[in-house]
Amino acid sequence: MALAAAVRFYGLRFGLPHVQARPDELVVIGVGKDFLTGDLNPRFFRYPSLFMYVLAALDYAYYLYGRAMGWFSSLDHFLSTFPLYWVPFFMIARVLSAAAGTATVAAVYAIGTRLFDRLTAGVAAFFLALAFLHVRDSHFGVTDVSMTFCVTVSLLFLVRGALEDRRLPFAIAGVLAGAGASIKYNAVLMVVPLAAAVVVGALDRRTTPNDGSGGRWGEAARRVVLFAACCGAGLVAGTPFAAIDWHAFIRDIAEESTHIGVPHSYDLGYGGVYHIAFSLRYGLGLPLLIAGLAGFAWLARSDWRKAALLVSFPAAYYLLLVPTRTVFVRYAIPLVPFLCLGAACVTTAGARVIGRSYRLSPAAIAWAAALVIVAPSAYSVGQLDRLFAATDSRVLLADWIRANVKPGSSIYLAGSIVVQPIVDFSPRQTLRYWIHREGRSFAEGRPPRPVEGIPDWLVIPETGVPEYSYCPPEVKSLATERYSAVRTFKAMDLDGNLFDRQDAFYYPYAGFHGVQRGGPNYVVYARKPENRN
Repeated sequence: MALAAAVRFYGLRFGLPHVQARPDELVVIGVGKDFLTGDLNPRFFRYPSLFMYVLAALDYAYYLYGRAMGWFSSLDHFLSTFPLYWVPFFMIARVLSAAAGTATVAAVYAIGTRLFDRLTAGVAAFFLALAFLHVRDSHFGVTDVSMTFCVTVSLLFLVRGALEDRRLPFAIAGVLAGAGASIKYNAVLMVVPLAAAVVVGALDRRTTPNDGSGGRWGEAARRVVLFAACCGAGLVAGTPFAAIDWHAFIRDIAEESTHIGVPHSYDLGYGGVYHIAFSLRYGLGLPLLIAGLAGFAWLARSDWRKAALLVSFPAAYYLLLVPTRTVFVRYAIPLVPFLCLGAACVTTAGARVIGRSYRLSPAAIAWAAALVIVAPSAYSVGQLDRLFAATDSRVLLADWIRANVKPGSSIYLAGSIVVQPIVDFSPRQTLRYWIHREGRSFAEGRPPRPVEGIPDWLVIPETGVPEYSYCPPEVKSLATERYSAVRTFKAMDLDGNLFDRQDAFYYPYAGFHGVQRGGPNYVVYARKPENRN
């Protein structure tokens, strides 16, 4: 747990105060902040609401503390700081994710002790503590890791209900599944391990009551109904306006379903292949991924009941991913805890076979093997945490522009808002923000107004995700012909590093060759003096 917390909380301020360092954070955090105005209808159902409601509660707690300290005079004053000083809002969301990610390690250990033994549970928790994809996204103030936490704890209670033959754990599992679905809709797939749990419980039940209650399968049906009722209550409690504003809810769900069925900016193929070959291949490291899949197969042969309890959710979830074409690596996060448990199963089983054959300590063999298996993932964790602690190149560029671009100058920033530094281009500073459209120049505004001539400065980014850092060819030609390169900000070598190509996140996913910091590489160009007319 200490190791899991250390690697998840380290570097948590990465990218700030650039609010687009992790895309989607600003949307999620903004919705949570807006709840404090008194309107609890998000009018936005691409994500469910529970995570944002929790953020609103935490933001309000921070406001109360700040008011007691004299920082804020009123709630309106507190909310007015959002566009001026973003950091507390982002840190609250990121701390929430990091805490949920760390707690998931404890949940995996608890599942391991219920299904297997303390050695297997410890190895599984160790694997998840250093699982790169899970560590990476535990730094982000978005919904994926928190939903995975709810799914994992829900499974823990389903396992308890099946193995202990009790009804209450099914109710708790339902509430947690509903909460997970109210964080991210995919958690509704907990109905699949529910089916596995009630079947295992019914088959293992030693006595069949003869009181007209329907026997073991009647009890199984009651547990299904109890789970479903609690799950529905949890979902509605966390996203109440899905029922109230159901037209908007259905519209957004339909749009999201359409979205994941088509490529997002860059075609990477189908999710069924991509998430194995890329998301999990590099998100866990090849040894841990192979061990996890081997553990599923070994468990299916050795104990089908335990296999049904453990593998039912990841199997159903993976089938959901198979036809998708939007394949963000974060979509594979809910698979990670289960693969860590599978990997621990096969690791400790193999260690016991070797221990018996050579009269060695199975625990020592298991932990030695675990260190080797997790090593590639742990290396990636260390490299990414190092980058998270370094200053993002977008922040360095913004500081340079403030210090060197004089008021009254004009500047063109290529690429989308995600790669552009956050600098105040207000009329007070009279800096003009240039946008080239079909060879013409426009100054920032609503609507943008045409202007003559060329800007004083050009800033051109280069990234491993070029879809979000596009620079028109005519601008590159203009830079060569009429400008001089005056400053370069190099964050990394792009060759030899792999990125999530559909996501505008400028930190490597694998490789980490020649990487000094996160963010794009930039070249700043100044217009040559002889061409000022």
